[in-house]
Amino acid sequence: MNAMNAITNAKPNTQSKPRMNPFTKLWWWLRQISGDAAYENYLAHRRVSPQESGTAAMTREKFYADSLHRKYSTINRCC
Repeated sequence: MNAMNAITNAKPNTQSKPRMNPFTKLWWWLRQISGDAAYENYLAHRRVSPQESGTAAMTREKFYADSLHRKYSTINRCC
């Protein structure tokens, strides 16, 4: 009977995620804006993307070289 009371009187978990430190949030935001987290974002996308599951992930160096190639291989100007 005591176990049943403990189960029914238990408070629901109102916080699904732990609260993030404001400095941690700021650091995460700065890394996203500056592009420092691009490789981690690429790996996270590959984990959930079914289209790219058959190929191997690029190394950090290859990813960086590929991003530089994509950025500077085309003409990007306004005029």
